[in-house]
Amino acid sequence: MKRLFTFDDDFDLVGTRASVQAQLGNAVPPLLAEKVARTVYEALAR
Repeated sequence: MKRLFTFDDDFDLVGTRASVQAQLGNAVPPLLAEKVARTVYEALAR
């Protein structure tokens, strides 16, 4: 599941299986966050 959400393989999630699934479900995938941040930066830099 971590790979589907673009987290590194060595990124640790702690807790029960249900807790880990909730953490992933509530997370913003890192690559998505990067794309959004770059787009916002580029829009503000104009």
